[in-house]
Amino acid sequence: MVSGGRRRYEVKLSWLTKQEAAEYLRVSKGTIDNLESRGMLKGHRLYLIGSRPILRFRQEDLDTLFLKRPKGRPVDYQN
Repeated sequence: MVSGGRRRYEVKLSWLTKQEAAEYLRVSKGTIDNLESRGMLKGHRLYLIGSRPILRFRQEDLDTLFLKRPKGRPVDYQN
């Protein structure tokens, strides 16, 4: 919960594994790897005490991934 003056905002983050992210986007785990290596999707490595880093993806990042418009000319659907 974050306080902003008199208002309170609930901050809720969903962290997904690579498998969950792939299922959410309906793509393969390899596609998730490609998107991350190209910088199109940010993977977060979480470091927990006594364990190796774990890779997680924010659901918010997945939601906005395909909302970005490609650069270049707009598509002409009349032709």
